Amino acid sequence: MALLPYLWRGKGGLTSLRREMDDLFNEDWDLCPRVPRKETWAPAINLEETDNELIVTADVPGIDPKDLDISLDNNILTIKGEQKEEKEEKKKNYHRVERAYSALQRSIMLPSEVDSSRISAKNKNGVVTITMPKTAESKRKKIEVKQG
Repeated sequence: MALLPYLWRGKGGLTSLRREMDDLFNEDWDLCPRVPRKETWAPAINLEETDNELIVTADVPGIDPKDLDISLDNNILTIKGEQKEEKEEKKKNYHRVERAYSALQRSIMLPSEVDSSRISAKNKNGVVTITMPKTAESKRKKIEVKQG
């Protein structure tokens, strides 16, 4: 019974204890911390516009180029990918296999019309570069102002 008066004294008393218990039970418990859950993340993207083309670079570390899906629909560029990792360990007394998955997806609206038949993509050191030539109609045209 000596504990009860202690809980009523001090900073917050039972209110503080209740808050700590609520926080404890509201945590997202990961019962298998060695195997990450599947998560979707958005890669960092840079968009550069020149007079003749749009160039998009996206950070996709650890994603195999064959696991990337890049598409263009209604002037919206979408980059999707999935990373699969499997680690297997065999010892005399046990056999352990751990798998981890993560997915990425990012879509951006392009500021200009592009020629979809001439789009190219390259992956180097975890950065994919997508080069999209502009259509003739969307290229910047300089308009000369005449005197008079």
